[in-house]
Amino acid sequence: MVEIPPKVYVSMPSSLVNKSLLLRVRFLMRLTLITLITTIGISLVTSCSANRLLPAQTTAPPSSTFTPSPQPIATLVPPSPMPTLTPSPQPTARSVSPSLTPIPSLKPPSPLASEVRLLAILNLSLSSPGYDRDFDWSPDGQALVFASEKLDSRSSDYHLWVARPPDFTPQRLTVQEGHQPRWSPDGKQIAFVSRRQTDDQQPETIWLIRADGSDLRDLLPGEKAIRTMSGAKFIGHWLDERTLIFAEPCGTGCRRLVELDTVTGATQDLIEGGARYRWAPSGDKYVAIAGGGIPQTSLWERTDSGMWRETPLPCPCEFYAWSPDGKAFLFSHWPWKPGQGPPYAVTSHVPTLYVWDVAQGQARPLFSGAYRGAWSPDGERIAFFLLGEPVYDGERRLLGTDLVPGEPFAPSLAIWDVPSERVMAAMTFQEQMDVAGHVEVGLQDWFAVRQPVWSPDGQYLVYWGEGYDRTDYWWLDAGGDIWIVDRDGKQQRRLTHGLEVVEVVWSPDSSKLAFATANQLYVIGRP
Repeated sequence: MVEIPPKVYVSMPSSLVNKSLLLRVRFLMRLTLITLITTIGISLVTSCSANRLLPAQTTAPPSSTFTPSPQPIATLVPPSPMPTLTPSPQPTARSVSPSLTPIPSLKPPSPLASEVRLLAILNLSLSSPGYDRDFDWSPDGQALVFASEKLDSRSSDYHLWVARPPDFTPQRLTVQEGHQPRWSPDGKQIAFVSRRQTDDQQPETIWLIRADGSDLRDLLPGEKAIRTMSGAKFIGHWLDERTLIFAEPCGTGCRRLVELDTVTGATQDLIEGGARYRWAPSGDKYVAIAGGGIPQTSLWERTDSGMWRETPLPCPCEFYAWSPDGKAFLFSHWPWKPGQGPPYAVTSHVPTLYVWDVAQGQARPLFSGAYRGAWSPDGERIAFFLLGEPVYDGERRLLGTDLVPGEPFAPSLAIWDVPSERVMAAMTFQEQMDVAGHVEVGLQDWFAVRQPVWSPDGQYLVYWGEGYDRTDYWWLDAGGDIWIVDRDGKQQRRLTHGLEVVEVVWSPDSSKLAFATANQLYVIGRP
């Protein structure tokens, strides 16, 4: 350690003191001190420079394209008003944003677990997280189409881009604005929603473009796109290579379901009144989920005459997922009558998970206190939430939970084996949910966004676990961290740390996983 000499005060007989002499003595003292400090500073700089040329005694930092600035030498500050020695400014590394550059070989950043193989981070523009998805895998899993407004500095519109492995470098697909892209089943075309012009007064229409960016067509030309004041469109899915299903507003909380022939442009109205629709894998029936204050669901089946037959389910209820063969689906129901408080599950009533048998037209109860659910692709597993502590019988068969409406509870995710009717695993979250006084509809959305997602091969399940942001308004959080578990629930691994993930989509071949935050799209290899 370098010690700075203290000031030296000279005592002289009063008879010899005069002002001129005193000033000279002080000047010589300051000059001596400046010389001493300058010498010490030069020695330190020389020593540090020499040390930087020698092999480091500690672990060397990882190599990088840009060399970070060396740590500045500690500045010696002499007593005022002595001049301060200021080190020469060092060059600063230029900031490089990784958001636009796929990084297949770099170590994953801190938001991802160390075992995660990051393929790309792409900028994304979500129009409605969790409901109207703005990215989609091609049927063969070899391309990803997504909407972004940040890849082109010349425009603020949402354009469509296509990224392909191995480096997932984005290639622009559309010149105009576009969102809700959906690949056709044969992978040759992409349907999307856009306005005809950038003017906000223009209605939205359905467009079709080839995967190479050619042959752009407006599928609803002229007045066909203008049937409501908003003119909004919502793409559902492809029934086959030429038939596309979409919805458009028909009033408050109402969407009209429309079938569109992409070859001839012919349209056929199927139904109106539902807020959301879920088609069976067979394509001959669907479930309509009504909007409004009371959750309602109806089954619609196409008859031999081509007409549609409606079967209302017990009210109130919520639909969750079709079985892979389209012969059954999962939904929850809870007893409620007008005057019994809000018609919502979890906060006001205990829901029961049911299976609806389409052929028999009957519902079979599974578990009380179970909520939401997802069927595995092979139909042999069902993943669902348990609200509260699980309750088992003497043979360890699940009976339900100890949920008390309005009381705090710890949710868990269960994996149930359909053939044996036994719970394979129940992964309990450690955080308690205090739902008292919170918005019921917001709580339903919280669980809706966190619907567990099976891989297409049925070997893995992605779910939202602990680690999400907890605030006084946690039911408004868009997402949270995600975990992956095998089909038997025996190996659980956390994939993200501190990311607000709002949507997860597996590639069709189950080799890759794309998940979205509010403004970024992560692409990773299956861990």
